[in-house]
Amino acid sequence: MQITLNGEKIWPLDNSWKSFSSGTKNVWDTSLHLEEGDQLVFAIGSNGDNGGDATFVQSSVAYTDEYYFGTSDYISDLEWTSAFSGDSGSNPVRRDLSCGNNTINLRQDGKNVSYTKGVGTHIDSTITLDLTGKNYSRFISDVGADAEIEPSEPDICPDVEFIVYGDGKELGRASNATYVSGIKTIDVDVTNAKELKLVAKTNLNQNYFGHVDWADARLVHASPDVLSITVDTQNRGTVTGLPSPIYANTSIALKAVPVKHYVFAGWKKAGETEYLSTDAEYTFTAAEDLALEAVFEGEPLTVTVKDPENGTITGLPKAVRYGDSITLTAAPAEHYHFAGWKKAGSTGYVSTEAEYTFTAEESCELEAVFEADTFTITVKDPQNGTVTGLPGTVHYGDTITLTATPAAHYHFAGWKKAGTTDYISTNATYTFTASENLTLEAVFEADTLTITVNTPQNGTVAGLPETVRYGDSITLTATPAAHYHFAVWQKAGTTDYISTNTTYTFTAEENLTLEAVFEADTLTITVKAPQNGTVTGLPETIHYGDSITLTATPAAHYHFAGWKKAGTTDYISTDTKLHLHRRRKSDY
Repeated sequence: MQITLNGEKIWPLDNSWKSFSSGTKNVWDTSLHLEEGDQLVFAIGSNGDNGGDATFVQSSVAYTDEYYFGTSDYISDLEWTSAFSGDSGSNPVRRDLSCGNNTINLRQDGKNVSYTKGVGTHIDSTITLDLTGKNYSRFISDVGADAEIEPSEPDICPDVEFIVYGDGKELGRASNATYVSGIKTIDVDVTNAKELKLVAKTNLNQNYFGHVDWADARLVHASPDVLSITVDTQNRGTVTGLPSPIYANTSIALKAVPVKHYVFAGWKKAGETEYLSTDAEYTFTAAEDLALEAVFEGEPLTVTVKDPENGTITGLPKAVRYGDSITLTAAPAEHYHFAGWKKAGSTGYVSTEAEYTFTAEESCELEAVFEADTFTITVKDPQNGTVTGLPGTVHYGDTITLTATPAAHYHFAGWKKAGTTDYISTNATYTFTASENLTLEAVFEADTLTITVNTPQNGTVAGLPETVRYGDSITLTATPAAHYHFAVWQKAGTTDYISTNTTYTFTAEENLTLEAVFEADTLTITVKAPQNGTVTGLPETIHYGDSITLTATPAAHYHFAGWKKAGTTDYISTDTKLHLHRRRKSDY
């Protein structure tokens, strides 16, 4: 028996194992201070493959979770490479019997100690075993001369050397073993030995009474290594069946149970892709440190993206499972920008980032919202009219209808881009699709008016343009003919004058016919006071071009002689009636 603490032997203190006789009671009485995680191991090699029977009376052991009882293989049950006896004819090597074919008995304190397991042979024998890959740690055996041949003179029994070799190197021996020397024990370390050789020989030149035994000869399995085996579940399930500690060559049965929304997919080594098993219950033999992954996959979900307008979507996998991390990327088309992600049928955005990463937790349909870019479309402040129909916000692709309404006395001429001269439309209602920043101008022109001047008599009028529009400033100038002067401007058909200035400036506001009135100059025509008669017919005022008829009436006893200009002698008429069309001043 051996006792180790955290892999270091603490009893017995020498290199050997402690042997106990069958039926004996032994006490290991000591005090140890143990801390959580310490491993106290009791290793026992005894009868049977299952570690034999042992009773521990424990007074106080703290934090001891596991005892390991080492198992043994009796060499009588193993296959030998070779076995040679010094008397192979009569006393060959025998399994579990003396070489004389009897129960194995060794002498101790004058009494026989019987063994059911062991190897009986004759001195000068060699038994060889192959230990390759067997993982034995110790060889233990009681040795001595078998008691089946009791010598008449015990002192003459040969001294026997029991020697154990590992890979040709002596590992230990028991010397001077005789019939009367008592039972000797060999306990040697055979760790890593590939060949074990058991030799029994004597240095004396005699071989009678040479029946010897390897009693209870056994190979003890090495205490298994404590392995580190971990299982990563990524918090998607639980795993049961992982013991602690875990010894090499232990059979481990794991069971994976997924949490809600997950299903078990398989077992694999960390960092690898192929599954070791896809069964939820996985049994294997622990042979090395191992990091396992219990792979749980999310339940299949249906995650779709509504067919986008005015942009594209990338990043949606063909298959989506609960818990998957998904990154979608929205790319707007030209003249559009990304506004946000929302669940189809809802109004609130779940993200306004073009690259949207989320964890799939439900089936859903997403929608990427693309909005047209905003344009600045203005209409230059119109003169002589109004413009309606310009929205507060204009997006690319919007259909805009503008309506131009002229003020009174004006009409709509056309639409043009500010700073240009060519019209893009002459319709008062202009419909177009927004595709750029734009400043428009609605052009209103004054209505055309008919302004005429009746053909003037006795003078001329200048300054009347060929085309007159409402609001135009017009300046007319009246010039009288010789012997005439300008009198007044008046609207045709009226007598009220509107200006007496020869130069008349006015703003065109209506259709209009004007008249420039020229009057003849005033002339002075007198008749010298007649003697011996009277003259009648002379008006008080005489204008150039007036027709005048003068009548001369002689007094009694007189007769009319003629008419002449004062200061002249020649008569211009001898008729009593004188008809004048005067163009100048005259005296008669």
